[in-house]
Amino acid sequence: MRGKQYLTALRAEDKVLVLQTLHWADEFRDPRQELPELPSGRAGKGKELDMALQLVGALSGPWHPAGITTPTRRR
Repeated sequence: MRGKQYLTALRAEDKVLVLQTLHWADEFRDPRQELPELPSGRAGKGKELDMALQLVGALSGPWHPAGITTPTRRR
């Protein structure tokens, strides 16, 4: 990880700090183009799916990776 800037998220988990590497906007790919055999339907059913969607909704927030730049990325 030397000599290059990385986009990261620093978060507290239990009694430690976790540094997680994130991806830049130009690194995102459409999974259906890369893996055409992916099933088209949703996994999960009923109460489990409802609970998962509720949890993701409660923990989610806006994130706009295209707005984050570094000197290296501007070149």
